[in-house]
Amino acid sequence: SSSSSSSSSSSSSSSSSKRSKSRSESEDSEWDALIAAFKMYRAAYGDLKVPSRFVVPSMNPWPESAWGLKLGQRVAAIRSTGKYVDGDDERRKTLDSLGFLWRLRA
Repeated sequence: SSSSSSSSSSSSSSSSSKRSKSRSESEDSEWDALIAAFKMYRAAYGDLKVPSRFVVPSMNPWPESAWGLKLGQRVAAIRSTGKYVDGDDERRKTLDSLGFLWRLRA
């Protein structure tokens, strides 16, 4: 089921040109770190039910680019304000393919 993620890691430099609209380099690299952290979280916990206080541990096997990232707060921001994904269907699809929960079910 991992066929859809083939294009994500190898072509990071060439794909940045098409999403230059008002998005900063720092947010792009933060997005990449976020996705790396989500993948690791899912591998470790089996889903993306990230607790709101969850912070990425500064240790292996977590991706170094995401160390210290307040992952739970980022999840809340994506859900409430559309941070990172507003107007970007590609990013939404990326999160969908990872099993991101757009709203919490109690």
